[in-house]
Amino acid sequence: MSAFSSLGDQAQENELSEQGVDSKEKGSASQPAPISVSLSLAAAIRAHKKGKMEKAVQIYSGILRKYPDHADANYLLGVAAFERGLKDDSIAMIERAIKAEPDNASYYGKLGEILTLSGYVDRADVAYEKAAELAPGDVRFHLGRAQILERNGEAELALSHYLDIISRWDDSYEALYRAAAIEARLGKRDNARKHVKQALKLKKDYADAHFLYGLLTTAARDVKTARAHFDAASRCSARRADFHMKVAKKLVQLNDYDSALSALHRETKLNPANAQAYCLMGDCLSAKKEYDGAVLSYNRAIDHAPREGLAYARRGLALLSLGHIQDAYESCQHAVQIAPNNWETLCAHGILLREDDQLNEAVDVLARAIKAAPNESKPLLEIALAHQDNLDLNHALHYIHEAKILSPKDNEIQLRHAQILLQSGKWEDGWKVYESRKLLPEYKALLSSTDSKAPQWDGSVLGNKRIVLYAEGGFSDAIQFVRFVSMVKERVSDVYVCCQKDLARLFAAVEGLSGVIPHGTPLPRHDVIASLNSLPYLLGIDAETDLPVFTPYLSPVEKDVKVWRDRIVRDSSGVTVGLVWQGARDYRKDSRRSPGIWPFSRLFYMRGLDFFGLQVGDGSDVLSDPQLSKVVKNYGIDLLDFADTAALIEALDLVITCDSAVAHLAGAMGKPVWMVLPHAVDWRWGIPSGYEGEKSVWYPTMTLYRQAVAGDWADVFARLGQELDRFKEELQK
Repeated sequence: MSAFSSLGDQAQENELSEQGVDSKEKGSASQPAPISVSLSLAAAIRAHKKGKMEKAVQIYSGILRKYPDHADANYLLGVAAFERGLKDDSIAMIERAIKAEPDNASYYGKLGEILTLSGYVDRADVAYEKAAELAPGDVRFHLGRAQILERNGEAELALSHYLDIISRWDDSYEALYRAAAIEARLGKRDNARKHVKQALKLKKDYADAHFLYGLLTTAARDVKTARAHFDAASRCSARRADFHMKVAKKLVQLNDYDSALSALHRETKLNPANAQAYCLMGDCLSAKKEYDGAVLSYNRAIDHAPREGLAYARRGLALLSLGHIQDAYESCQHAVQIAPNNWETLCAHGILLREDDQLNEAVDVLARAIKAAPNESKPLLEIALAHQDNLDLNHALHYIHEAKILSPKDNEIQLRHAQILLQSGKWEDGWKVYESRKLLPEYKALLSSTDSKAPQWDGSVLGNKRIVLYAEGGFSDAIQFVRFVSMVKERVSDVYVCCQKDLARLFAAVEGLSGVIPHGTPLPRHDVIASLNSLPYLLGIDAETDLPVFTPYLSPVEKDVKVWRDRIVRDSSGVTVGLVWQGARDYRKDSRRSPGIWPFSRLFYMRGLDFFGLQVGDGSDVLSDPQLSKVVKNYGIDLLDFADTAALIEALDLVITCDSAVAHLAGAMGKPVWMVLPHAVDWRWGIPSGYEGEKSVWYPTMTLYRQAVAGDWADVFARLGQELDRFKEELQK
């Protein structure tokens, strides 16, 4: 309720007195002309509205020194007192105004508002009742009485009052909003949505109503609408510092990091020293994988709150993602020094240790985090992953179960549980839980939003129908799971695959496919769709023994093989070995899985071997070294797609590779392939506990060589050297 709403006519564009009354009249005993007081009051009101409080109070007081019973001056001085935190003085001044002008409804209304905010609800109700009696057509006073009931916890009675107001004043957006807020608390969400929508129709920039509608649509799982209204709540309340942080937190929960950042920028504009806002900015940028910006935001938070341990911890994780291990350690250690018993700082330190393959130390620190916060699922998840990396899958399953109990709807925990189950060989449960990946915000299927709405196949026999199988983004997954096409063909007669363009020509030769659709090409008419990654679940592959007998399911075009074979003959004289030393660098754990080319160099001194680089993209630039290129011939530079790579692999005797799509390709072709693995292996490679080389359940011609000690590639390649001697001898027999 505006303090000036009944006094607007007095604020005129005139030359204004600055002292309350004209100085010439101060000594006069006669009544001044009414215009003098009006002009003085107008000057005070203008100053008050502009925030020049001292000047306004000076003028109000000047008027009251000469005219102590002036109603408007008492009223406005009371308003000013309240705004300065002088509640009792404020109430006394407005009561003096009422005494001077007992029929002024606005005075009673303002008194009711101030009494309510001061906690004198009974007196406030009396004031509002009198205001409504004097001005029965003014909705503000009826709203005030309803708000008192709401403050007193009488929700049903307050709602009844709001609904009565709505029936009499259908344009009262505030009544509509307040009714909706109570209905939401009472679980009457349909009515709440109806009323808040009406409020927004009347007042499009009503920030509180936008926020409430965001909450209601979040509860209804209408994420898109919720995001839009939370964003609008922040935009419509640019000057309200209380709003932007809570809006940003809601938007973060909905994974709308861009809108959250916009709200946080508004917050920091109002409050440049808000360390929590900068910290949340860092969280948003980290979620967007913009780690450089995240580090800068955490630095701003630390500048304003040097003892904020969480900012150091989260900065440490952002630095880890940038590969700045030493800086990450310093930041996380500082966080633990500041807050040694805070579960989040301990958890960040534990994550850093795990990512640096210090697994036993990571388990110890994460155990402390669990002890500090036994009801938090994050430390339980991270200690499960540390045990998984150490191939201690029994402990990993124990802790991931505990995490699921605390956070049963956390889809990341569900996915991690699936991966541990699958790595443990518990495929029946694992493939089912693996479907949770589709609920993650970063999940991407190679389908348009329209195509994704087609019916999902449930694994049943459909006979003369058409199915489109689609990839989910990674080359390795697509190559691994396209092997199940023949089993799908037994249940659905017409099978198509939608895949990455680089795989399209290779997959065209897969037996049982009716066609291949490169990503971005319109799909043909179809009855159902299914993800390639979901096929083990849909086909009931509950154990390794359920896998069909392996036969190579990918093959190159023979004329392409001849081209490569002729070229290799010219460039070699011994056993031909293809090399891949680098995976995609944007994979979070690439530094762990990719040895780079230099560990391979101990093989380059062996006689009777010729090496060919199959590396494409990341890592291929090392062959620009003229000396290295003499030892490893750069064939990768001429590979246009995976069909080319398959033809080259077919022409070679052996492929040695890190965990990469080329490893899957060689395995799917039935070619000899040796894969070097870090100590902490990906879930699909099971538990390669021995170090002499183990066969893969997925590819019988693939041999796995795992690090005996985390980070030690030298031992792996020493073993490979011995194996190469034996391989060469066998091949020459």
